[in-house]
Amino acid sequence: MAIHEYYRVIQDLARYEFGNGIYTNPSNSAQVFQVENLQLHMQAKFPDLKSAKEALKQIKETSERVL
Repeated sequence: MAIHEYYRVIQDLARYEFGNGIYTNPSNSAQVFQVENLQLHMQAKFPDLKSAKEALKQIKETSERVL
């Protein structure tokens, strides 16, 4: 269960990173590859669920203030 949640949080972080702070879904195979590559970077930067969730929370708060 926690592994699935961690993967989802990492995927969300990568999509925010890909969209420069806005949650963005890739629209073609090249963008899918970019997001997958960003997921690897997010896993290295946030190696556990707690740190990843905190980072996602901060990104969401920041993006809400901008919008």
